[in-house]
Amino acid sequence: MNKLLLLLLALIPVAAQGQKNAEVTGHWKEVERIPGGKTKPIAFTDTIRLQFNPGNEVLWQMRGSLQYKSVYKLSKDVLDLGHRRFSVLQRKANSMRLQDEDNTYELVRYTPPAIPELADESAPVAVTSIAQMKGHWSKFKGTSDRTVREVDYTRAIKFVDITGDIMGDGRIGMVFGGRDPDTEPSWYIESYDPKTQILTCGGKDKRRLKVLRCQDNELRIEENGTTYFLRKFKQ
Repeated sequence: MNKLLLLLLALIPVAAQGQKNAEVTGHWKEVERIPGGKTKPIAFTDTIRLQFNPGNEVLWQMRGSLQYKSVYKLSKDVLDLGHRRFSVLQRKANSMRLQDEDNTYELVRYTPPAIPELADESAPVAVTSIAQMKGHWSKFKGTSDRTVREVDYTRAIKFVDITGDIMGDGRIGMVFGGRDPDTEPSWYIESYDPKTQILTCGGKDKRRLKVLRCQDNELRIEENGTTYFLRKFKQ
């Protein structure tokens, strides 16, 4: 068997994988969820949304959580997202049925709403004091600039309370991780540097959060390539 034939045979699996990936390229969202061992769908609010990009890149998000970028592998029977793995029960042009150890998920193709141009966003105002950020801020969106193979929900920020030094202990706020009870934050804000716009946090460990924006009812902070978008919602 000559070298050219061997090379062609080696490329067949790669071409087949590329064809499978091309078949799911686009936006998908969950429309039905059935718990394992059950036959009737249940109500849910943490809707799964997937964006398969050309090649093998995918953006994963569950409603109310951060959006994460990773790579995926798709075969006839398995969809492997790195941090999540599903059995493929059925796959059609505009729908697919996936299953893991907990549930069966029905997903359909959809067209996401148009995103307003960033040019409409007002220019950021310098955040010169902690007073500008006072209040209870809840995360409504998050993005990552890199591939995330496994999400650490204990560190993903859920909400931030900026209080000022009301207790006289030097702490000017609290940062809650995704697994923290609502009254037990893992981090406390120790200081804010208006020159660098850095919030320095202590507690579970040290964290440095860069304040990118605080205006128009939005607090935007960044840490190691992950950006958190937070708002003050009416209580």
